[in-house]
Amino acid sequence: MSVETPDIELTKENDVIQIMKSDEVRNSFRDVLDAIQNGTTVVIERYNKSIGVLIPIEHWQSYQIIQSAIAQAKEARARRERGEARLTSSEEMVRLMNEKRSAHVDA
Repeated sequence: MSVETPDIELTKENDVIQIMKSDEVRNSFRDVLDAIQNGTTVVIERYNKSIGVLIPIEHWQSYQIIQSAIAQAKEARARRERGEARLTSSEEMVRLMNEKRSAHVDA
């Protein structure tokens, strides 16, 4: 199974991406880990095809946050489509929060 690389730029200007053959990674794994720890992203190739990526933990954590936000947005859209929720303007949100605060202070 081959995965196409999307034509989008997700890296920062100072991010370093290193492409390595799988046997190079295997033979110098400790050095690869050091590079990753220092912010380098390593794309692993096997038979001239990209098969995996090793990234710094901070990048992975950011990816997880983004994936979670996407899942929440999809669920919110599904709830709206099922009629279980509706879009609320920012002005309406402020009004509702103020009402909730007043009710809490009055109690």
